[in-house]
Amino acid sequence: MKVNTKIIAGFLVVFILGAGFGMLLGGGSEEVAEEEGDAGMWISPMHPHIRQNEPGQCPICGMDLVPMSQFKGMDNDDPFLLTMSEDAAALARVETEQVVRGAAAARLTLTGKIQANEQEIRRYAANYGARVEHLAVNFTGQQVRKGDLLAKLYAPELLSAQQELRQAAARKAQQPELYRAVREKLRLWKLSGDQIDALESGEELEDVLAIYADVSGIVTVRNVTEGDFITRGTVLFEIVDLSTVWAMLAVYEQDLPAVREGTEVELELSGAPGDA
Repeated sequence: MKVNTKIIAGFLVVFILGAGFGMLLGGGSEEVAEEEGDAGMWISPMHPHIRQNEPGQCPICGMDLVPMSQFKGMDNDDPFLLTMSEDAAALARVETEQVVRGAAAARLTLTGKIQANEQEIRRYAANYGARVEHLAVNFTGQQVRKGDLLAKLYAPELLSAQQELRQAAARKAQQPELYRAVREKLRLWKLSGDQIDALESGEELEDVLAIYADVSGIVTVRNVTEGDFITRGTVLFEIVDLSTVWAMLAVYEQDLPAVREGTEVELELSGAPGDA
């Protein structure tokens, strides 16, 4: 049986060419499909390994997913490697800084309040029963200076104490300990040395005692008015020196290792935001 070899050879050539074109066409279609699949992919700007085929939000950070077409270089095998275009980086507000070797510094944000320095609070209490004869402090918040008159008190006990002082002064050569004890008693009444000397050398007995400020500051407490009767231990005034104040900050237990003596602190007041 004779076979037409020319027809068979022509058929093989046509088949091979058709298969070749089919592979080329098929490969091109697959590449196009892959590109179209990437173009339809949505990724997380903060976590590039999070990818899905439709818009949504990142399950980790909650940011909106963006089309992969906004990014370049996503054809790498590392899902954590992200390359962004200049426009995408500007939109995401990405900032870069050169890595340097050095000690790591952490910024700790704390909340608190400003209060008076407890070491600069001066309380004036009565050491004897008396009546407020004159009041020089008229309101809370008044500023006073050291040496200013605060009040004058009528104190009947002062009469007997003054008599005792003069009698001890007359016998101080024979009983110096008694003389010093009487003066110390008046000193504990918060009388100055000049006031005690005036009581000792005065011609007349005094029954009115003046109280002077021994510090400068602001009157934060005023518990008496003119004419009030007071007893021993009554707090008359409270004066605070506000030249220095305390910043009381709340530090959580887990933040204690980051706070040490000498740590630099930057304060910003809610009443003056932006002024540190």
